[in-house]
Amino acid sequence: FFKFFQSNKCGWHVFDTVIVAVSLLDYIVTTAIKGSGSMIGGVPILRVLRIARIAKLARVIRLMSFFRELGHMIWAILGGLKPLLWVTLVLVTTFYVFSITFMYGLTANLDQALWTDPSTQGLRENFGSMDAGILTLFMTVTGGRSWWEYYMHLEPLPVHYRIAFLLYVCLTIFGVLNVVTGVFVDTAMQANIKCRHVVIRDALEAKKKLLKELKNVFFEMDENSDGIVTREEFDEKLQDEQVIAYFKSLNLDVTDTRTLFRLIDSDNSASIDVMEFLNGCYDLQGEARSIDAKIMKMQLQRLLGISERMLERTNALGPAGPIPKTC
Repeated sequence: FFKFFQSNKCGWHVFDTVIVAVSLLDYIVTTAIKGSGSMIGGVPILRVLRIARIAKLARVIRLMSFFRELGHMIWAILGGLKPLLWVTLVLVTTFYVFSITFMYGLTANLDQALWTDPSTQGLRENFGSMDAGILTLFMTVTGGRSWWEYYMHLEPLPVHYRIAFLLYVCLTIFGVLNVVTGVFVDTAMQANIKCRHVVIRDALEAKKKLLKELKNVFFEMDENSDGIVTREEFDEKLQDEQVIAYFKSLNLDVTDTRTLFRLIDSDNSASIDVMEFLNGCYDLQGEARSIDAKIMKMQLQRLLGISERMLERTNALGPAGPIPKTC
């Protein structure tokens, strides 16, 4: 029982358990009030929670190559929920500050006569209360209505309030919203990068594509179709500009073809079969990594240790005597 909740899919197991428990509770409640004529029996609220099962489709979609782009979109949306909370907080704070500013200007600069003047009706309707001001500022930057209309409503107020309104429009549209877009784009990219299933699938697909391309290059080198590329065939094909360009795209140096051939020829048979070519090119592709440098350092230290031990044994045997002459 405990192994069920200790696997690497513990989150989904807990989710399934909650869904089953809610379904049983819904069945019990529905059965208990069936026929009673209660409004609760007509609209079972607990049954609505069954829709949460759709969330499991996100995991299935991510694993299917046909829905790859859709899986990226769903995973990016789910990963953007947390930034959306902070974006909402920033925007609401901005709306709140400027709404108070315009509402204060309205109450401080409109006398009794202007309060009933039809020319100030738009000003009073859009900035006369806190909720109206926040809604007005929200529609200004989201395209609900043209910001020019609200700017004209502010004409009865002193000019610095209109300047403040223009400052709000510039700050929100050119500043806050662009930053918000950048944050969401970065979050979407990071969400797909951090997804283990997406990373594994993309790596496997990239490896499969690379091996397929390398196999095509091998068969192009194998002119007599005997499944083996000799050193002469290898040197001849590496004079082709297209083959050179392809090897350079793999960060493989083809200026010294003899050395490259020896590196790929793992069994030292002076010929390369398809598996040697695929494995050799795949291992040699790309820039030198930190792990490669560490492996080389470890091997050099190992060879140095062997050499020191051999030198110590040689010194322990003492100096060699003269070599006897033979007649």
